[in-house]
Parts: sequence; C-alpha cells; structure tokens
Amino acid sequence: MQTLKLDKPRDIGQIISDTFAYIRVHHKTLLKPFAVYVLPALLLSVALLGGGFGSMFADITQNSTLVESDPSMLIGPGVTLFLGFIFVILTSWLFLSVVHQHLQFAAEGEVPTHLGEFSKGMFVKGLVLVATYIGLMVPIYIAIFILAMILQDLFFIAMLVLTPLFFYVVVKLMLFPAAYFIEGGSPTDAIKRSWSLTDDNFWVTFGVYFVVALIFGMLSYLIIIPVMILLVIVINVGDAAFEENIGILMGVFYGVMYFFQLIFSSAQFISLGLHFFNLKERKDGTALRDQIDQLG
Repeated sequence: MQTLKLDKPRDIGQIISDTFAYIRVHHKTLLKPFAVYVLPALLLSVALLGGGFGSMFADITQNSTLVESDPSMLIGPGVTLFLGFIFVILTSWLFLSVVHQHLQFAAEGEVPTHLGEFSKGMFVKGLVLVATYIGLMVPIYIAIFILAMILQDLFFIAMLVLTPLFFYVVVKLMLFPAAYFIEGGSPTDAIKRSWSLTDDNFWVTFGVYFVVALIFGMLSYLIIIPVMILLVIVINVGDAAFEENIGILMGVFYGVMYFFQLIFSSAQFISLGLHFFNLKERKDGTALRDQIDQLG
C-alpha cells in the first residue's frame, strides 16, 4: 500500500506537492466520508445559492419596474440566498472536520474504512471548534464595533490599527483545528499549540495558506470559466423565449461556481494540516527521537 510520510520538514513547494500526493494516496478513504457527510450539504448549499441568485437576477432584469415599485419581491430570493450561505458555512465546517479527522487517522498509520469508526468523535470536535472560534472572534468584532462607534471621527485610523491585529490573530490560529484534531487535548491546549508553532513561522504559515488558496482557486476557475463562456455564447445566440430562462442559467452558473470553489477549498485544510506536521517536526523533532529510541 502506498503511503505518505507526514512527520517531516517541508518547504512551501513540498507542502503543495504533498497536498496533491495526499489526495492521490488517500482518495479512496477521503471520497467515502465526503460523499456521505459533506456532499448532501454541499448540493443543498449550491442549489439554494443558485436558486437565490437566479431568481434575484431574473426579477431585476425582467421585472425591474415591478421591483422598483415593490422591493419586497426580492425578499424571497434574499431568504433563499441567506439559507444558501448558512449551508455554505455548514459545508465548510463538514469539510474541515472530515479532512482533519482523516489527517488524525493517517498520522496514526491507518484510516478506518467503516464510517462509524471514522466519524467517532468527529462531530463533537467540529462543534467545539466552531464554538471556540465564535467565542474568540465575536468579542473581537464587538470590540471593533464599539471602538468604531466611540471613535467615529477616527474610524479610519482605528481600522488601520485593528485590521493588522485581527489579521495577526487569524494567522496565529490557522493551525488550531489541526492541533485539536491530531493531538487532542482541550481547545485551550490546541490554541496554545497553534500559537507556539507559528512563532517565528508567521509569514510562512500565511504564505502556505495564500499560495494554496491561489493555486486551487485558479484550478476551480479552469472549470468555472468555460461554463461562463458557454453561458455567454448560449445567451447571445438564444432567441427571446430562451432569454426568459436567463435566471435559471445564472442560477446554474453560480451553483457550479460555488460547488467547485467549496470542493477545492478542502485542499487548503489538507495543506495546513501538512504544514502543522512540518512545524511540529521542525520544533519537536519527534520522528528523530523515535528513531533514536528504537536504536536504543
């Protein structure tokens, strides 16, 4: 059986190449939990977003006069879009949970094929992650809002100070999910672990996230752009009756766009997981110590 060593130092290029290698080596054990746990929420999210965008686009383009006189016509599509974005968040959470659960088992040497065994504790850990992020980020948002209200005349200056601080905290916590799933312990332990591992590796961590997001974003658009081109061609050569279905077409386009963007976003979680092992090995040297212990 082909394997991929996780505990080893990597540069950004190796993290990217090993992300593809991880998907290639583990695609069978990744596809099954993705299909069962993630795909239903993914399909529902893109259906709601596509339907919402399509209905709103059709109302604005074909019934602009009615919309101007009665803006409440857009409430229905707006509610659909809101529900769609809720399910996008749910889908991202499920992607994150499945990927990090898989990384945990891969680090232990074997990924269970039985879904019940694979998902044991996964959803609880995922909920704890969400609750922890909310507990950390909501007070920050509230503090920024209160400060903005107090310093209305100095709002721009306040944002110049607070935005880098917020950015710093987000990057320092990027390895929090990997630390929590892979090493266990409490959320506080995982936060401290992420904070410690990113010491002296702040820009490398951001670079991994940025480069991977750029690469897989471009890959998703290699699929999305042909769909958009085909849509434009069809609209331009279509007759009047076909133009009445433009809302459906735009809904399909947005649905396809979000579908592939969410699919490719899961690769970012794998890359950050590999970066966790990279920094863990560089700082702890666990693999080297294990070899020494075996020799002893």
